[in-house]
Amino acid sequence: LLVSDLFKRQLNLILGDGAVKGPAHYQITNMRIKAQLIELDQHLASHNIKAVLIKGAIQLFEPLYPSIGMREMSDIDLLVIDHRFHSAAAELGYQPKSPTVKDKVDTQGDHLLEWGHSHLIPILRTNDIVTIEPHLLAVEPRYAHLLPKDFANEFIGLKSCQSLMQPRKEYALIVSLIHTLLHDRDSLEGALRLRGLIECERMYEQLTNESKNKLLTHFQNCH
Repeated sequence: LLVSDLFKRQLNLILGDGAVKGPAHYQITNMRIKAQLIELDQHLASHNIKAVLIKGAIQLFEPLYPSIGMREMSDIDLLVIDHRFHSAAAELGYQPKSPTVKDKVDTQGDHLLEWGHSHLIPILRTNDIVTIEPHLLAVEPRYAHLLPKDFANEFIGLKSCQSLMQPRKEYALIVSLIHTLLHDRDSLEGALRLRGLIECERMYEQLTNESKNKLLTHFQNCH
């Protein structure tokens, strides 16, 4: 409740009183987003395609807060690990958010990132309330050295999902920490950074002692 209230008050200071809705609004919104992801998961499963949720989207299935409405979702960050993902998403009606802007592709038709970017052009459908941001990298290339070398081989299942996965718990924390400290530090006058730090702490508290030790070793040896 403290996180939700602080974040709401900070945004209202920036955008004006009443600009931010209460938990009930976000609960309904997040339930719709979760339903969107469940539909995507079932469709990907029918094609035997895996994809990995990163950052806040994981909380729709494994929440850090008592209520699903206590965490605002502005988009869905999804790590693409199968080149067939875009064609499968297109079958569900997903299209690039900016129709006039297209991702670059190689001679095999695989998507290419713009220099320095970690994700492709966001995709969406007409009736969905948030976009999906397809990542080819979990973080920007300049921060990739902060990820464990086996990051891409350590994905685990996600509750209630067949094809959507998540990074190993301590690795998911590393991704969130990188985004909190290096990506979101100035966003909304620090409001996102505050939320991110609290969430990273909650994620850390859920780790086993073995995972905490692995996390410590990783950062001690990270260059």
